[in-house]
Amino acid sequence: MVQHFLTRKQYESAEARARWAAATYPDVPVAPTLLALLVQALEKQGKKEDAEISRKMLAEKYPDAGGKKPDAASSLAGTYQMRQAYLGRRGRYEITLQPRYVASRDIDAGGGSKLELDPAPGFGVGFGYNFTNKFALHLDGSWTRSDYQAKIATTDSAGNPTGMTTASGVLDTATVALNLSYYFLDGPLTPFVLGGIGWTFVDSNIPSGPPEGVCWWDPWYGNVCTYYQNTYTKDYFSYNVGIGGRWTCSPASSCAAAWGGSGSISARRASRTSWAGGWTSAICSERAEGRR
Repeated sequence: MVQHFLTRKQYESAEARARWAAATYPDVPVAPTLLALLVQALEKQGKKEDAEISRKMLAEKYPDAGGKKPDAASSLAGTYQMRQAYLGRRGRYEITLQPRYVASRDIDAGGGSKLELDPAPGFGVGFGYNFTNKFALHLDGSWTRSDYQAKIATTDSAGNPTGMTTASGVLDTATVALNLSYYFLDGPLTPFVLGGIGWTFVDSNIPSGPPEGVCWWDPWYGNVCTYYQNTYTKDYFSYNVGIGGRWTCSPASSCAAAWGGSGSISARRASRTSWAGGWTSAICSERAEGRR
């Protein structure tokens, strides 16, 4: 950042940034480079006395760096910035965009009935916070739409099997979940595991009754009427687990990919659990908060 201000000839900003960084992080490996850039910013402003004081401080605290020329210091700063692009996850907020893929699965409904879900893409967004370099908590929302084929066992009025019938349609699924991630390594490239709990809403898009009309008065268009149709829906307590990898490719963004599964437990029939596997990738935009 200091080098950026110097390049743009914003010497006062470069001086302020260099003084703050040198005072806040006195023991980092780049401290002598910060002092050298401070000297350069002061000289550009004509503050010769202040520049000389900073130069003596640099020579006393870092004898090996005291004789470096400004151009050399600038080069060193650029090298350091490239090597230190990763600044750690601790204390950073994240906003994630999550392309998703849900694998196909078969659901046994009992009595010979069966539901076959096709694989489907999905999408999710999330907001998270890294408490440390190892632990992060995310609130994620996701949505998928899957085609399905149902095989339904039919019976007569006495309950005797009469055969099978088939149906097809589209299943919409939306989930809100609170997920905890654990990163095995502190560095920019690390494997991780995650687990979370949430709530899942499923819409079969199968009509549960006749269409119902509704009308209202619009000041522009006058009387407006339309209709809607209720469908069979259900909501569940859900949970998920996964394993994946994450790479922080710049100070402001990172990429992650995970493979895992999610399960749901009906509030009415807690003994029945369904399970679905799939993968999730995430593109993170990060914001630092406080000292890392």
